[in-house]
Amino acid sequence: MPVVALQPIPQLGCDKMSHSQCKGKTEIISPSKNKGWGMFRRVLVLGAVLSAMFVPDAVFACATCMAGDPTITTMGTEKPFAGRMRFGVDYVKRGETVGPSDAELETDEERVTLNFSYALSTEWMFAASLPFVTKEVKRYDLTSEKGSGVGDMDVTARWFGGGDSSIHRRTMWGMQFGLRLPTSSEEKSNGEAVDIDAQPGVGATIPSLGLWYGIYDMPWFFYVSTTYQHAITEGYQGYQAGDVLLLTGMIQWAPAQSLALQFSLDSRFKKQDEYDGVKDEDSGGVLVMGTPGVAWTPIEDLVFSLSYQIPFIENAHGHQEEDPLLRVGVAYDF
Repeated sequence: MPVVALQPIPQLGCDKMSHSQCKGKTEIISPSKNKGWGMFRRVLVLGAVLSAMFVPDAVFACATCMAGDPTITTMGTEKPFAGRMRFGVDYVKRGETVGPSDAELETDEERVTLNFSYALSTEWMFAASLPFVTKEVKRYDLTSEKGSGVGDMDVTARWFGGGDSSIHRRTMWGMQFGLRLPTSSEEKSNGEAVDIDAQPGVGATIPSLGLWYGIYDMPWFFYVSTTYQHAITEGYQGYQAGDVLLLTGMIQWAPAQSLALQFSLDSRFKKQDEYDGVKDEDSGGVLVMGTPGVAWTPIEDLVFSLSYQIPFIENAHGHQEEDPLLRVGVAYDF
C-alpha cells in the first residue's frame, strides 16, 4: 500500500496510509525475478559513495564556506547560495499490516531514491527525487504479489522568504511548492495488473504546499515544517488518495564538528482513501513517529545519515499497524 514515509525533509514518500481491498490474485511471484534490482540498487549506492569520496577537493568550492555556516544538514534542509548543487541517494526499508485477521495483508517495501537539488539564488532552490521501489504483498492465505520499478517522481521549489539579516543567517523561513508526477508504470503479471498495494507508484498527480522554519546555530539546529497534499487526478485501479497533512519538528545537536545527533517527531493526518468512489475502511487516520538519527560528515561536503522511525501513536481507521522505518542516506555538495 503506497504509504507516506514520514521524515523531517520535505516529503514525502508515498500516498496511502493503508488499503484493505484484495483483488483476488493468487499468483506467487518468486523473489528470483528481482535479483537484478538488488544488484542495481547496490551499484547505485556504491557508485554515489565512491564518486563522492574521490572527487578532488580543489574542483569544487566548500559548501559550508559558501553557506557561511558549519551546521550539518541532510538532504532538503540545506541553506541556499547561488549555484549550490547537491546529489544524494536514500535507502528506505519499511512495512505495514492492514485488514482483519481473516483478510490480512502484509506489505514489505524497499526503496532507493535519487535526489538532486540546485539553488538558483539565495532565495530559490529546486529539487527532484526519483524512487526505485520493490514491494511485496503477502496475504493471509499465503499467496503473494510483487512489483518493482520506477516510482512517482517528486519535484519541489523552496522559497527562502526571510530570516535574520546577519551574514550567517542563523534563522530562516519560507515556503515549499511540490508536485508528485505519475512517472511510474502499472506493473502487470500474466497480462493483469498486480494489486495496487504492490505497485511501485500510484499513478496520480499530487500537488503540495508547505511552510518551514529553521534555526541554524551550530552546535544546535532546529527545524519545523508543515505540508499539505491534495491529489488532483485518480491513480491506478480507481485509487483516489485522501488529503494529507504532514507536521515535522526536529532538533539536532553536534557534539563534534563532523557529527550530529538528531531527533524528530513526524506526524501524518490523513483522510480515508477511496476506490471508484468507495471508501477504504482500513485507511486514513493519525500516525505519529519518533525518529532518532545521526548525521556524519567524514570529509568536506559529504554527509552520511542514518535514522530509525518508531511509531508510538497510531489512531488509524480500521485495522492498520505500521512497522518501524529504516533510512540510510548519503549526500554530496558540488
